[in-house]
Amino acid sequence: MVGELSAVATAFCWSGSSISFAEAALLVGSVKINVTRLILAGLLLAITLVVFEVPVDLSRSQLMYLFFSGILGLVFGDSFLFKSYEYNGPRISSLIMSTAPPIAAILAFFFLRESLAP
Repeated sequence: MVGELSAVATAFCWSGSSISFAEAALLVGSVKINVTRLILAGLLLAITLVVFEVPVDLSRSQLMYLFFSGILGLVFGDSFLFKSYEYNGPRISSLIMSTAPPIAAILAFFFLRESLAP
């Protein structure tokens, strides 16, 4: 029962955030939304690391991968997502975004030679 309620709550949060970000993108623009979100997220992450005394002992290669992953996903990926909200609206943008897992599986099949099981 807890799993089902968590799934429904997650669906409400996803749809609520996409509608909210779409409205905000129309009001102030997708770039301002993304920059503001990244600054707030960075501040909240820093506060969390300090308050809970989380050890951050990452190697140089781990930091490099984390940096480039953040640039690709949080800067470029989310900028395009918010611009999509601005142009297409939250329903169509979310529908298109939901095709990411099957596309990733198909690309992994062809380029990484991974096997796909039912």
